Parts: sequence; C-alpha cells; structure tokens
Amino acid sequence: MKKLILATLILSSVSSFAYLTVFSNLEATKLILNDEAVMSKILKKSETNTLDAVKVESDKFNEFTVTVTTSTEEAVCSTAVKVKAQIVHAEIPGGAKITTNKLVVTKIESSECMSK
Repeated sequence: MKKLILATLILSSVSSFAYLTVFSNLEATKLILNDEAVMSKILKKSETNTLDAVKVESDKFNEFTVTVTTSTEEAVCSTAVKVKAQIVHAEIPGGAKITTNKLVVTKIESSECMSK
C-alpha cells in the first residue's frame, strides 16, 4: 500500500507530459491551402495563379508529400511540398510544461511544368 501511495504522489507531482497528435492527409492539405506564404511561393515557382489539384501522399508516420498542381494557358505544373510534424514544448497555466507536435512545411520543391 505504501508503494501505491508513493507512486501516486510521484505521478501527480510530475510537471511535464506529452500529448502527440497523429496527423492525417486532411490536416496536411489544410496546412498548405490555409498558409498564404506557402501558397504564394508555390504559385510564384509555377508562374501562375490557377490552382487545379492537391494530392497528399504519406509514406512515413506524420510525414507527408503534398503535390500541388497548377496550370497556365500553355502548361500544367506540379510542385511537391514536404510537410512533417515537429515537436513543440509549451507551458500551460499553472506552470506545467507539455510536449506536443504540430505540422510544418519543411521544403517546397521547384515546380515541374509540362506543355499541354
């Protein structure tokens, strides 16, 4: 019984815990489409302002490759964007610290364009 009480006291006094999220293709898509800076870089690289499609591939846990397809009158362009979860440390009210993760864009590849 003493060990149980001691274990409970130790666990209740821990001021740090982790809450890690498993992200889906939908969250990766939302990150790309809702971030104006990322979208402007994609459109600038493909030299267009017409968005045609977004395709998400996930080959690793919490890492995604988002392929953004854009077009001009003469060509169709494809731009790959690497997205992955990064660890974030935050302090919540009361002084406890949590470890969590969030999706971030790590790399925007150059656009590959093909004539129509």
